[in-house]
Formats: sequence, C-alpha cells, structure tokens
Amino acid sequence: MEQPKSHLDSTLLFFSKSLERICFYGFRSIIVLFMISDQLDLTNEAALSIYGSLALGLILSRIPGGIIGDLILNNRIAVYTGGILQILGSLTVCLFSSELSFYVGLILFVIGAGLHAPNFTAYFGKAYLNKIKLMDSGFALMYLAINIGAFTGSFLIGYLSEIYGFKSGFIVCSIIMLLSLTLFYFHRQKKLSSYSNEFNKVSFNLRFVLIFIITCVLGLYWLTYEIINFSIRDVADKFEKVIQSRLDLASIDIHSVTTHSFSFTILFATLLILTII
Repeated sequence: MEQPKSHLDSTLLFFSKSLERICFYGFRSIIVLFMISDQLDLTNEAALSIYGSLALGLILSRIPGGIIGDLILNNRIAVYTGGILQILGSLTVCLFSSELSFYVGLILFVIGAGLHAPNFTAYFGKAYLNKIKLMDSGFALMYLAINIGAFTGSFLIGYLSEIYGFKSGFIVCSIIMLLSLTLFYFHRQKKLSSYSNEFNKVSFNLRFVLIFIITCVLGLYWLTYEIINFSIRDVADKFEKVIQSRLDLASIDIHSVTTHSFSFTILFATLLILTII
C-alpha cells in the first residue's frame, strides 16, 4: 500500500500543540511576577524558590505521565486529562485568593503538563506510522509549532497581564488550552497498517525496562553535562583572573583543565558508541 505524501491530516495537531505551548509558556512567564505582586506578596527569594520547584516538577512529571498514558490510559485520553488539569490549575491559581489554592493550582498544572506533553508526542508519532518517510519532517513541523507557541505565549500572556492584570492572563491561558483540546478532539487517527501495529506488540516488562534504561542514560548525560559546564565556567574564571593579574600563569590549575577536557572526551566517545550501536 502506498504511503500518504502529505502532512495535511496532521494540521490540527500542529495548531493544537502551538496553542498548548502558548498556555504553558504564558503561564510560566507570569507566575513569578504574580507571586511577588500584591496578590501573594512573596519575597523574591521565595518566589524564585517556588518557581525552581515548579520547573523541576514540570520536567519530572513527564516520566510518570508518559508511563500512565502508554500503559494504563491511552495517549488520547491522557492528553485530554492533562489539558483539563492545566485549565483547572490556571483557574485555581487566579480565581481563589488563598495561598493554599495557589499551591493546589500549581500541582494541578504540573500534573496536567506531565500528562499532556509526552502523550501528545506519542500520539503524534503514531499518526505517522502509516507514513514513516514523512515522520522526520512531521516532527520538524511540530517543533516549529512548539517554538512559535512558546514565543507567542511569553509575549501575549505577559502583555495581557501587564495591561489587564494577572487574573486575565491566567484566564486567557485557560481559554487557549480549551481551544487546543477542541482542535485535538476533531483529529482522528487513521487505522494503522499491520506493519505499524507491530510496534504495539511489546510486553509491559520490556517497555518498563526500556523506559528505565533511557531515563538513566539521559539523566547521566545531563548530570555530566552540567558538571562539565560548571567546570568550564570555573576554568574561564581562572583564566580571567590570570589576565587580570598580568598573565600570572602559575595560578592556572593545569590538572583541572586536563581533567575536564578528559571528561568531555569520555562523554563524547560514549555518546558516539551508543549512536553507532
């Protein structure tokens, strides 16, 4: 059977994802300002600490969210559930003036984002199992939609919050998320071919093991990346001090530079081997 040669049947998904990113990044762009405003009157340190926890939660929640959508719910239901929770989270933050409701809203938003993001990506990928040759370009278009949504959301929601207040910003986030779910509702996946159905014949234990291994590898990679990045900044500071002290080369820790270069080489070689395998 000849594969489709167009992305037209995925157009609704592109717009749906872009709108969801407007809500997601719009919410994040105003949440710190909301915390230090008269609404909650938190200190800068407390607001940034809460925002750091929020950012961490938005990343880590994708792991259980993906597992739940893949193994317990299906991806489509998980996307709906995540979107609705994000709407409820945005409204809870702004419509109730207590500190408790604020934290409840953040938790709802984190859980919703954790369900929506990975399951939307999985659903989008399955839409291309009947047209494998278009999958790369399809994901390129989806990430273009994500970037457009992220750029638009930060400016649009920030501007509305500045002019009309934070409550209007959160309400607009909820409305945009509702529009995203509406577009997603009208998309229907075509029946997968027998070839694509082979991807679903994977046992629960094997899926769990693969997810665990990938999570560990990615975690190790980013941990190493952050360590090396910090070390490079440390070395740069030392070179700056050397320049300021009239090229006093004796103050450079050559062993530190060599160690960090060796660590970077090991990381690059490991990633290259994994890619070849």
